[in-house]
Amino acid sequence: MRMRRKPWTEIELAACPFMIDQPSTHIGRWREFFKKDQPVHLEIGCGKGVATAQMARAHPEINYIAIDEVRHVLAVSVRNVHAAYGDMPVENIVFSAVDAMMIHDTFNAEDGIGRIYISFPNPWDERAKHHKRRLTHPRQLNQYRAFMKPGGEIWFKTDDDALFTATKRYFREAGFEVTYMTDDLHASGFEPNYLSEHEMLYMREGKKIHFMIAKMNDGGMKDMGNFFEKNAGALESFTRVSTEVGLRADYVQGGGGNTSAKLADGLMAIKASGYCLKDIRPDRAYAVLDYEALRKFYYGTDPAGLEDVEKAGSDQAKANTRVIEGLPSLRPSVEAGFHSILDTYVAHSHSVYANLCTCSKELPGIAQKALEGADYTWGWVPYVDPGARLTFSIRDELKRVEAETGRRPAAIFMQNHGLIAHADDPDACVRIHTDVNDRIARAFGLQNGCFPKVSVKDLGGGLCAAECPYLSEALKSGAFTEKFLLESPLYPDQLVFLTGSFAFGAGAPAEGMALYDPDTGAVTFNMPAAKAQVIAETLCAIVFIVKNIEANGYTLSTLGEKAKQFIANWESEKYRKSLAGK
Repeated sequence: MRMRRKPWTEIELAACPFMIDQPSTHIGRWREFFKKDQPVHLEIGCGKGVATAQMARAHPEINYIAIDEVRHVLAVSVRNVHAAYGDMPVENIVFSAVDAMMIHDTFNAEDGIGRIYISFPNPWDERAKHHKRRLTHPRQLNQYRAFMKPGGEIWFKTDDDALFTATKRYFREAGFEVTYMTDDLHASGFEPNYLSEHEMLYMREGKKIHFMIAKMNDGGMKDMGNFFEKNAGALESFTRVSTEVGLRADYVQGGGGNTSAKLADGLMAIKASGYCLKDIRPDRAYAVLDYEALRKFYYGTDPAGLEDVEKAGSDQAKANTRVIEGLPSLRPSVEAGFHSILDTYVAHSHSVYANLCTCSKELPGIAQKALEGADYTWGWVPYVDPGARLTFSIRDELKRVEAETGRRPAAIFMQNHGLIAHADDPDACVRIHTDVNDRIARAFGLQNGCFPKVSVKDLGGGLCAAECPYLSEALKSGAFTEKFLLESPLYPDQLVFLTGSFAFGAGAPAEGMALYDPDTGAVTFNMPAAKAQVIAETLCAIVFIVKNIEANGYTLSTLGEKAKQFIANWESEKYRKSLAGK
């Protein structure tokens, strides 16, 4: 039930010395409002401030910030604080009108919030898809992480069973550890517990109150000082691995594939989404994450217990992405999860040679024969959509191979996707990646490096054309129809780069399009040359893979309808496509 507006609200708030207006202008400077430099706690959704006033009055050694989005409710809170303090000066509490959904605009790490209180918030019915507005939803928890101190806590109370159950999951997904929990707060004897009007009403009605304390993992905020100096050697090696793989169109096309390197302090550098491997340098084109926290999530979580596996993984990646001074804040690869559980250096490519194997239904047998006698072990996973589920699948395959061979697989084939090579030494990582491709190429009667040269020629007027006789001859043969190229994809990147950007037809292509003219055999582009190069390489890779699989008598494996729908609706790939070739 909503409280009626009070005619005296604005008059009293304007006269209140501890009511802070224009909160977003004070971001990073909230400590300046207090006379004493002491721990700061934040109450989100303080309501009438009955419990707030009791708590602040009882703990003068703590500074409190209490927020609510309704100003006339805050006016009542101010009156309750005056009543609780009496003649004593109010020096350890301030109020402000803040929309909790936009709380990231109000506080940052400089404010150093040590504890957050969330009591009896709106439960927002999950069935009505309003659950993202919950104050304990991972989207909110990730905002809180940005301004909480390491080891900071959230104290949460509710009478709503469904919200409490969901919040336990939310805390886990966002990297918080529940350190205390009870389903009957008043019977538990837990102290201190300050009662709001809601809680007093529930007590009279005999309702049980759920309560938990969740602690933000200390790894959530690490010291980023001297990042580049501390990681100079590892970043140079990361750059070298990335460029050695990324400079070859037969290993990656456009922004495909990714690389990573484990750094000091439990951090990991990983190629940023939308960038090319060849772009990576010690100071650009990658994001930094807390891989220890990610690894803990993936090794400590049963995906069967997650309501939305992909969302949980995405929330973990967002929560554990770190801001480094002097490094642009970029979006990490969606595959950061599996990089976190692998060795120090990781190279994941969409190599046309490895994909001869991964795009064949006979994948395990081909790999077994090709890698016989290798000084490393290998594994494979059936096709799984990129993201958290793929990470869990790779996790399980690592365990399986190690249990069978006594060694973690250094090479992993992902059906209809690509190859992963990893090692604790950067040179070993590159060597394993090269050796796998050498062996698979030979298994198909080829040599590593035989992929046709692909380039684009400027035609003027914003147009360019593909220059690749191998591609032109294959398209003119009629074996690769528009329907096949657009509706029978071998791997996700084929969908990402061709859908909505490639078609068959005569004449000049529309802006942003690539057009194959069956009459002339020309592939013409009306787009920047860099994007045209990505599409040309992608088309050539598809042709190369299909022709050589069929020539060797194997069965082509393509993505099913479910996988196609997932990629088509995947926001991360739309983002990557939007940056391709920039």
